[in-house]
Amino acid sequence: MSEDLPAPGPRPGPRTGDATDAGAGAGHLAPRLLAGRLAVGFTTTLRRPRAHLKGEIDMDLAGSLYRVLGQALARSDTGLDIDMSGVEFCDSSGLNTLIRLRLEARADDRTVTITAASPQVRRLLTITETAALFTPPPAAHHDETPEP
Repeated sequence: MSEDLPAPGPRPGPRTGDATDAGAGAGHLAPRLLAGRLAVGFTTTLRRPRAHLKGEIDMDLAGSLYRVLGQALARSDTGLDIDMSGVEFCDSSGLNTLIRLRLEARADDRTVTITAASPQVRRLLTITETAALFTPPPAAHHDETPEP
């Protein structure tokens, strides 16, 4: 597959919070811990939220993750960016969650992109030939400028 996702790199840090804070402009909230195995936090740029995932994603967490990321997606006019550089394990249930979010976003002319991925996540996306589904479009719509 010729489209590779970027390797993990430094994360921008304008502000953090959970899904209820994503894109809403409210205070700073700590990352949300799902079942003790997956932390989900958010930073928000001027245009869209970015989810930062750390831990494991499996069938036990897929539904909860879908709800948390779906809330952030629902509050964004352009879509959702996901940093998966801290994900140590992701099974097909996690991939299905990402694909469901992407389909939901596309229905409203929005995108779901993976901005960084751990080696395990990159391998999963490569083997399943799904990496291109989550690659930012050529005319990048990402604005890394923090909110005032």
